Amino acid sequence: MSSLRRFVISVVLLLALTLGGTVAYMRLESWSFIDALYMAVITISTVGFGEVRALSPLGEAFTIAYIFFSVVLVGFAGAIITAFLIQGELRALMKGRRMQHRIDHLKDHYIICGCGAVGREIVREFHEEGVPYVVIELDAEGAEIPSHIDVPVQEGDATSDEVLQLAGIERAKGLISALHNDPQNVFVTLSARQLP
Repeated sequence: MSSLRRFVISVVLLLALTLGGTVAYMRLESWSFIDALYMAVITISTVGFGEVRALSPLGEAFTIAYIFFSVVLVGFAGAIITAFLIQGELRALMKGRRMQHRIDHLKDHYIICGCGAVGREIVREFHEEGVPYVVIELDAEGAEIPSHIDVPVQEGDATSDEVLQLAGIERAKGLISALHNDPQNVFVTLSARQLP
């Protein structure tokens, strides 16, 4: 499961926990939405400001269970959210969106599929000549992209029609397939010809 998906699930769980507590307090104690929400939030956050009003015995039992459940869930979700933010996942996601925005604005560019030894030389030549291009690479981190060049990279499998479309195949001037095996190069070329 991707870290973005874990992040989204954690946020949804926290919202569901808050909403569930709010609804329970509204039903058990006949409180207004705002009072029930306030009680749910202070219980989840373990702030300890005190109850809005005195709780019924059933409300007290629910609050005890709600505190235990909340501590576990908030700890779990908090760890995932913190890891997502601190480990650069959010930064990587934003970088990916900026890269896609950059690729979306390319026109009359070349698509270079694969950045091994051959692809790296093509990138250097295109960069020196000012030719617009985008590289499709399965693993952008492991690609042999020259470090001094800011290369627009579409991460993914070049044999996928979706990845070719994300690289702007319909706006491209040409495609160069420099993958490591010839059958894949033929497949990419034929796929690109069939796309609009």
